Amino acid sequence: GLPPPFRARGFPELQRKVKDLIISQRWDEWLTGHNGGKEKSLVNVQVHVTTSKSKLMHTKAIEERVKQTIGELLPNIASDSNESDEATTKTVRLMTRIDRDVVQLSLDTSLTPLHRRGYRLKPHRAPLREDLAYALLMSGGLMPCWDLRSQFAIKSDESFAA
Repeated sequence: GLPPPFRARGFPELQRKVKDLIISQRWDEWLTGHNGGKEKSLVNVQVHVTTSKSKLMHTKAIEERVKQTIGELLPNIASDSNESDEATTKTVRLMTRIDRDVVQLSLDTSLTPLHRRGYRLKPHRAPLREDLAYALLMSGGLMPCWDLRSQFAIKSDESFAA
């Protein structure tokens, strides 16, 4: 689920609480690229900020502070501008929403929405929605380092061959 929202009225408080949240929620597992658990790879983090009726209203400054805090905690992070996309293996989007000084952070590891990925060549009514399937996998103990794509690719090749 979503991490708990927190109140922040200034940049130092925002940075301190973002740091605490990343540590307590163990986001280092999602924000560091582990290639099969062997070596760490570079991860590109895109920070998107929206703010409404808050003392923290400068979105670029909020974005810079959040990236700076992540960079201090995790050295394998590339921001959007200073690293090339060829050097990164995966992209993670961090949504930062601030409403009336209450900050809500959410981590999107898929980047491309499911309906735009092009994996459905023959759309039909699914027996289980993608978001429910994801929730079931997460509640069952899905680890961020697991690569499920190869297992799904084998199953889909067999089903399309029939």
